Amino acid sequence: MKTASLLLTLALAFPLSAQSSVEIFQIQGSGSSSPFEGQAVTTRGNIVTAVQDQGFFMQTPPSRSDGDIETSDGIYVFTSSVPAVNVGDEVDVSGSIIEYFELTEFDRPVVTVTGSGKPLPSPAELDANHPSDARNELEWREGMLVRVAYGTAVAPTDRFGNFRGVAYEGRTFREPGLERPLFAVFEVSANGALVNAGSTFTATGPLTYAFGQYRILPDKFAHVSPLLPRAVPERASGEMTIASLNVMRLYDDVNDPAISDSQENGTSTEIYQRRLGKLAGYIDDVLNLPDVLAVQEAENLRVLQDLATAILARSGVAYSAHLMEGADFGGIDVGFLTRETVRVTNVRQIGAAERLAADGSLLHDRPPLLIDAEYIGNGAPFPLTVIAVHQRSLSGVETDFRVRTKRFEQAASLARAIDAMQKENPARRVVVTGDFNAFEFSDGLVEVVGMIQGICDAVSEAIACIDLVETDLSNEIERLPPSERYSFIFQGRAQALDHVLTSATLEPFVRGFTFARGNADAPEAHHNDPANLLRTSDHDAPVLFLMTDYDADGIPDDIDTTPRGEERDPRKVRRRR
Repeated sequence: MKTASLLLTLALAFPLSAQSSVEIFQIQGSGSSSPFEGQAVTTRGNIVTAVQDQGFFMQTPPSRSDGDIETSDGIYVFTSSVPAVNVGDEVDVSGSIIEYFELTEFDRPVVTVTGSGKPLPSPAELDANHPSDARNELEWREGMLVRVAYGTAVAPTDRFGNFRGVAYEGRTFREPGLERPLFAVFEVSANGALVNAGSTFTATGPLTYAFGQYRILPDKFAHVSPLLPRAVPERASGEMTIASLNVMRLYDDVNDPAISDSQENGTSTEIYQRRLGKLAGYIDDVLNLPDVLAVQEAENLRVLQDLATAILARSGVAYSAHLMEGADFGGIDVGFLTRETVRVTNVRQIGAAERLAADGSLLHDRPPLLIDAEYIGNGAPFPLTVIAVHQRSLSGVETDFRVRTKRFEQAASLARAIDAMQKENPARRVVVTGDFNAFEFSDGLVEVVGMIQGICDAVSEAIACIDLVETDLSNEIERLPPSERYSFIFQGRAQALDHVLTSATLEPFVRGFTFARGNADAPEAHHNDPANLLRTSDHDAPVLFLMTDYDADGIPDDIDTTPRGEERDPRKVRRRR
């Protein structure tokens, strides 16, 4: 913690008359740090542009600016307490120049007010061209007033009250290959507002730097948020739906000391019931009660059974819970909720005993869980196999070879299992869904989803993709426009971690794919709020729509004349619960 104070007695340490004066743009320089770092300097005749609790921002009057776009005219003055200045004051400041966590600022300042009511410099405009993603242009505006006339929130308000944005219309997406910097993304203090990702906003205020991010501290701010949640469409007559939902560490209310990574484990029964009720509402109103729901991050079978009870109490629709324990050190597992329209004939884990080649540890902390089932809600049974997955996270993948190896071997294990079951029964209808912790393209390190599909991108990787699936699967996300291909937001990048892969045998029956919205785009503050259905998780849920086959003749009902002699038009008949 800095020990600066605004005391006139410090004037003896920095007598203004004894020092030559420099301009702010000289102090800032054109690099990432000040050429005056560690030195005592004086700057005169600058205008206070914003006042904070422990300091203020000041800026060179436009008439004295050097006009160089690569040197900032603004700087922060740290006073450690509420400064005795007002916006519009003209001030002389002496003090030490430091880089406080890479923010150039005055420390131990002596401040002299030499005027008041001065006009403020016009804010620098941030727009679609500046800052660019090619270079760090925000450093050139550090400490200055900036304005975003039309921006987009690319992540929701976080727990610190900030959101990430860009100064143009549109989101930022994770792109194929190795991750690159996003110089055009910055933070905005939301001034207490809960801002959804996808919101448009305007903001004017000084640009600071904190915790590795440039941040606007606006005195003028407004935003317009998109309406959330956004439910999936009603299903048509004869359709069934398969969905996946990461329930974000859903622990019960019993403390389990064996679980080493659970901040919510053992919380009160009130909080547990609140989470169950909110998830039940999301599954009912936003997911429209899917026939099969693959679940990730559930602690145990009990929580899925309790969730099924909560859904029944809310909707009157009964679900059965299926879960087999894995070996995750945080105690989270994959499982299923299946509706009464589905008859489950087999439940088993895939590769639960397999070992990681590098050290002999268990390969699958959360082994993929397979159910063989029949949809019985529309005439003859409609058989299919659904596999729920939750692969190793991306954490550490850039630097840890073991993490990359584990992700690769997990994908290869599942790919071999899928290939074997398709060869054993070429007519088998297979759906693979869940939180893959991987993108629909190569990340330049390990191509997880592509290996499971049987499709390798032509991209060089740290561990080369191997095609192990003879009859390829389709990734249903490709049905969506690029703007909709996300289920998660990380550091301002929208990205798809949750997928639905389908076998070629299911292709004639696929009628749609979408993501239910209201989780990834919603502020974290909604997570435990029972008043709405927002942020039940940090992942949006993918939902697959399948037309079934009433008479089991292999022809989907919406293109088949049923034995009753009527044409089944899915657009004319709405779903019934």
